[in-house]
Amino acid sequence: MFGPVAADLLQFDQALAALLSLSLVQRHPETQTLSMHRLVQAVLREGMSEQERVQWSLRAIHALHALFPEVIAESTVEVWRQCERLLPHVLAVATTLADHAANQELAEVLGKTADYLRVRAQHTQAEPLYERVLAICEQTLGSEHLLMAHALNGLADLYAEQGKYERAEPLCQRVLRIHERTRRLDHPEAVSSLIILANLYWRQGKHAQAEPLFQRALVICEQVFGLEHPQIVQPLTNLGLLCWKQGKYAQAELLYQRALHTGEQVFGSEYPGMAYPLTGLAIIYAEQRKDEQAEVLFQRALRIREQALGSEHYLVAVALSNLAELYAEQEKDEQVEQLYQRAISIYEQGGRSEHRDLAYPLSGLAHFYARQGKDTWAEPLYRRALHIWEQALEYLEVATALNGLANLYLKQRRYGEAEVLYQRARSIREHHLGQHHPEVAETLHDLAVFYQNQDNLCEALALAERALQIRSQSLGAAHPKTIATRTLYTRLVQEQGCLEEKESSERSAEKIPGSLREEKQTDGPVGRDVLTRSPGDQPAQTRPLPADTHLPLSGPSEEAKTFSGQQTGLRTIPRTPERLPIHAMSVAVRGATEQVAYTRQVRMREVTFTCTICGQRVTQLHYPSGKLKYCSDTCRAVRAAQRQEERVVKQREKRRTAREVYLRTEQQGAV
Repeated sequence: MFGPVAADLLQFDQALAALLSLSLVQRHPETQTLSMHRLVQAVLREGMSEQERVQWSLRAIHALHALFPEVIAESTVEVWRQCERLLPHVLAVATTLADHAANQELAEVLGKTADYLRVRAQHTQAEPLYERVLAICEQTLGSEHLLMAHALNGLADLYAEQGKYERAEPLCQRVLRIHERTRRLDHPEAVSSLIILANLYWRQGKHAQAEPLFQRALVICEQVFGLEHPQIVQPLTNLGLLCWKQGKYAQAELLYQRALHTGEQVFGSEYPGMAYPLTGLAIIYAEQRKDEQAEVLFQRALRIREQALGSEHYLVAVALSNLAELYAEQEKDEQVEQLYQRAISIYEQGGRSEHRDLAYPLSGLAHFYARQGKDTWAEPLYRRALHIWEQALEYLEVATALNGLANLYLKQRRYGEAEVLYQRARSIREHHLGQHHPEVAETLHDLAVFYQNQDNLCEALALAERALQIRSQSLGAAHPKTIATRTLYTRLVQEQGCLEEKESSERSAEKIPGSLREEKQTDGPVGRDVLTRSPGDQPAQTRPLPADTHLPLSGPSEEAKTFSGQQTGLRTIPRTPERLPIHAMSVAVRGATEQVAYTRQVRMREVTFTCTICGQRVTQLHYPSGKLKYCSDTCRAVRAAQRQEERVVKQREKRRTAREVYLRTEQQGAV
């Protein structure tokens, strides 16, 4: 109708000038669009017959179908802006057409519009559009049309994001039945449905049900498209995510590396979708304490998303949270707070103030504040994250928030509340992850610390031992978390031994003859106890430490317990006039020719020293030797663990210094 006028720019400008002079239309040069006054639209509609209205509506739908872009999670900000401009026109035209008068183009436009609204987390607006697409397909296209499958997938994904898993699961299964009946199991929509259903199970912690679906999607893509086709990148990434959650780090690393290699060959290294395998591989490296490799990958993923999607995209907020978590482990406190706050701001300003992904930076910032002693700031953030994850039914993430909040309550000595949260987190993780997952070990470790504070050493020791076994198997003996649990276990062994020694000493004291009853004597201005033996007594250890001692003592060293090949019962009792003879041993002294020159008797002597680990001042029997540092083998083991931790810290500091020197050199070279 407007063809002749639009073809001639002069006629077009003249017609447009007449409309502008009467304020019937407005021109927007920046977007190259025209807008018509609402009253003009109303007058024109009133002058049309019903048939003309339908005809013009279908023409508008045809134009919108050509202009409205396909939307995915990685769509750029420019695509979003185009969708935002076209959105009111789609909604306005859609209301003028009844379902029976609609066609496939309207269903497709509504489907693309619903996809856009879902990606932008506008769920209440997206849901009725998906439902209308389903109604149009039922009436005009058939219940097994591809548009029906697409709308069902979109609606299932929307319900999953809202935590409505019981409504999402049957929709995915319905899509799979459609493709099975039509023998389209190799279609991308069928693969999408498998992935959505698998993600649905994964979010609920049903890993046993999710894994075969992810593997089935990967097999279909490999058989249909080939081993190096871009369609296999998403199944590989999702399967890697599942393996990571299951603690299968080696398998996850291989899957992420393959996804990254395939995607870079097809799309290039800067494609937005590459951020997913990059992030997954970085998380694996961070878990293995390969901090330098992890940081490079996290920064690369952040740069890709900022360049492709803009600095205010919610996927940029995800990348910021991941980098902040790594920096928190490296104690880069200033950068940590800035990154978390920026991520939270992006979610809130983008209309995602209740989105489940917002809980990640909230929980991370809460943990950061708790570590700094800012408890009043940390608690509301933990509670907000917990509320969001509970609303979304993200059970595994609920356990994360519960564990963090319990640690905060333990620090504040709110023991009753802390125990309830610990037990709830433990129950969730063991139910969904199994008995041997690293996240289960985290809760077991923290719960052992809780029971240690409650003086329930038996329970604490059992939990610490189990946590140590899990972490040693899944993370390795040299991992910092394994070392921390090993140190805790050693301390608990000491405390348990100390308690048993105290009870044994109390029982033995009742059997001591009257001449050896406790009678305190002083040796100078400060009284001290020494070790003597009582014939017929059962072997006993050194006396327990005071209650305020940091590291309790479990027992004397092996040198103190054994001499001349015979085990001797030792007990701390006051100095008495009745001193028993001290044993001696024969020492052969050899000359330069290795011949025995003579023998001499070396007597054991009482040595009073202060243990460098537990701080306890003890008196023990020793042969003449060098400086004594440790009062027991357990204290010696604690020192060995401390030295290992010190080496790890020094290595980390060395890497950090080298990285700073490298970056400084790069900056100077750039200048």
